[in-house]
Amino acid sequence: MPSFAQGLILLSEHEYGFSATRLGFPSISACRAIMYQTTAGVFGFHQALGANPTRFDTFAAKFANFVAGHPNGGSTGVNLYVA
Repeated sequence: MPSFAQGLILLSEHEYGFSATRLGFPSISACRAIMYQTTAGVFGFHQALGANPTRFDTFAAKFANFVAGHPNGGSTGVNLYVA
């Protein structure tokens, strides 16, 4: 489960989350922080293991399923951020 600190949801490796206001990633030195902003808030995924092209399709499908299955998943998309 995501951890909570001062209203900020921190996503550890391989965690998905949603917040109406903000998400954080404790460390992304060899990982990817993926955030999908919608009109309802922001969805996030902390993809660990660095740049691994053979796993990107799997990670993307899992994240898409998380968003689609979430109560706010049907909200209009605004931005996609990757760090």
